[in-house]
Amino acid sequence: MVQSKDFPFILVATPAAKLDPAARKRLRSHVMRGKNQKKIKMSGSSVLGSWINDQQHDSLGLSRAASSPIFPRVGTVMSHIPFVEEMDPYKWELTYKWLTVVKESVYPVEVCVQPSEGQWIEYLAYDRAYFYTILSSTQGFLDFAREAKFGTKTIQHLNKALHLLRENLAVTEYATSDSTISTVLTLTWFSDMLDNSDAAQKHMKGLYHLVSLRGGIQALRHNLELQSKILRADLAVAVSTGCKPLFFREGVSWRPYLLTRQRSAFLSKKALGTLSETIGPLLPAKDDDDNDIADSRLLNVALDLREFCLAANLAYQTGRKIPANLYRETLVSVQYRLLALQDEARSDEDQAVLITETAARVDALEKQSSKELNKESETTERDTAVKSRHIFPTAPTSPETLLRLGMLAFTTAIFLLIKQMPVRYQDLAQRVRHCVYGLAEAPLEKENVEIGKLTLWFLFAAKTSVLGESEDEVLLTRAASRVIDDLKLDKALWADIRDVLKEYMWIDWVYTKGAMAFWERLSVAR
Repeated sequence: MVQSKDFPFILVATPAAKLDPAARKRLRSHVMRGKNQKKIKMSGSSVLGSWINDQQHDSLGLSRAASSPIFPRVGTVMSHIPFVEEMDPYKWELTYKWLTVVKESVYPVEVCVQPSEGQWIEYLAYDRAYFYTILSSTQGFLDFAREAKFGTKTIQHLNKALHLLRENLAVTEYATSDSTISTVLTLTWFSDMLDNSDAAQKHMKGLYHLVSLRGGIQALRHNLELQSKILRADLAVAVSTGCKPLFFREGVSWRPYLLTRQRSAFLSKKALGTLSETIGPLLPAKDDDDNDIADSRLLNVALDLREFCLAANLAYQTGRKIPANLYRETLVSVQYRLLALQDEARSDEDQAVLITETAARVDALEKQSSKELNKESETTERDTAVKSRHIFPTAPTSPETLLRLGMLAFTTAIFLLIKQMPVRYQDLAQRVRHCVYGLAEAPLEKENVEIGKLTLWFLFAAKTSVLGESEDEVLLTRAASRVIDDLKLDKALWADIRDVLKEYMWIDWVYTKGAMAFWERLSVAR
């Protein structure tokens, strides 16, 4: 038996050769990585039901799969798929990478139990459009991760997939099938991955139309994984472009999802623990009979997200896993509620973002003021921009906005961002950037420790999620330094900063590495 030096799990053996116990143990450990993990039970999970399907007592751990021609697995996943196309080594490799590398990048194995691949394998057995969409998406993912562009093979597969999709859409029997919906869904994901917002929006509108013809998103409850992936694509396009999501435009449930009724924000703020006591007083209240409910909407989202973070940290520490459906339902419910609140604040926030863009242009022009090129036009443009900034001075960002945008950025990092892909969701990034600009430039509210802590959490959430440009680093450093001074944390250690962050929402093994690096740079800069 010979073991490769470069690939320690690739073994070459004669028919009579046997694996030694150590090699057998290593091989089994590699194969079983991420499998056979216990699921962690979250508080009240037995009666959580489905937020997406508005069901109060539906099991989140089960998905009623459609009848499948795939027999129960005995060997590997690949060995039992009767592919719709002739397979050569290249297609085998791409399909395998779709089922392993790409899926693990989209669904991080550390945070949840890997979803069942049953339905997705079934489509490969009979839908050629879906098959070629998988080939194009996988090849495009590999191309983009390696060179930030895709090559000839990706384009060839994509053209073939689009041609076959048009044929399916022309046949009533196939036009709204699960496999056709999955094909359009994959094209939406592929466009979003490449940061092609126009194409992603067009595919998403087509996807919404197909789902509507099926009777709406709840008509897909027989396939929970497909259902949640559609909503995930809708959220990704909305967060990236700033447009309203197509699903759940009306009738969003504001009830807490993860918390039991005894811990609900609708009953008593005193029973909600530290988070509600610190954040609750910072949020706006309405002077009417519905004051308590209106004041609790954002707080309920925060409490749900904090509950999820506690469960994720516990799962990681104990070697257990969060059920995949619970992971998706929680983050879907959180993001749709946050986007609904963003829509209410849209007009003022959009104007503020434009002001930030104007101010950024001023800074860029000031840096170029020493250059001799186009002096006259540059001066005119600078004067106009300066006047705009003078008319619209930067105002302090409200705690409500910090919490809402901070949670949206925080959940985007664990729900929408794809590992190995530099997708930054431009609209959300610009809204967060505006807040950072205000925190770096506007006067701080003195003698309010809780606002200071919330601000510090927001800045670290922004840095570890959607802000990664060099210009962002300068503003983040300036804003964070001001807050640290205000909180008298200038001599604090990382452990002290981490304690502040964990008062809100924090998942150690997702964010701490990037946050520690930012803190170290802050310490040096100061």
